[in-house]
Amino acid sequence: ILSTFFERWKFKHPGPDDFLAIVDEVSGQDLSWFFDQVYRGDAVFDYSIASVESERIAGDGFRQQGGRLSFQPPSEKEDDDGPYRTEVVVRRQGDGVFPVDVLMVFEDGSEVRERWNGAYNWKLFVYQGASRLSYAVVDPDRVLVLDLNYTNNSRRMESQATLPAVKWASKWLFWLQDLLLVFGGFV
Repeated sequence: ILSTFFERWKFKHPGPDDFLAIVDEVSGQDLSWFFDQVYRGDAVFDYSIASVESERIAGDGFRQQGGRLSFQPPSEKEDDDGPYRTEVVVRRQGDGVFPVDVLMVFEDGSEVRERWNGAYNWKLFVYQGASRLSYAVVDPDRVLVLDLNYTNNSRRMESQATLPAVKWASKWLFWLQDLLLVFGGFV
């Protein structure tokens, strides 16, 4: 795009609309929807994972075991293998609309990547599979560099609430150690 723009407009006085016309021409698509938000407007881009849920599906009913169907009443305890229903809610926090990818990674290592156009304020993704969800990420490749807050772009199933406390406690201990070393030099 830039090389075409330079070749056509060198030693001339182009305006912003001239550049946008070349962007549309070289890309082969109408990108006015994007430039209306970014250049002509003040749209805020912020996508987040609002919630994640992955629960076992009740196992009462017929199951295939050893090539035969057998009835499993709800009172029998099930093993940890089994179908899970996973729900991931992706939310558009700002008013800027941009298509993004949503990546869901499951505990067995399988991944599901979906494309969301971002037109509505939120979207629910529902999956049923053999494994629990490990984490979900919106815009995993960081294509949308205008995203206002990257910290809300992912969410894990397991709580990571202790990590900030451990991080700050270790920082304070290092600071205390340095302070004691300084005072130890005067003794």
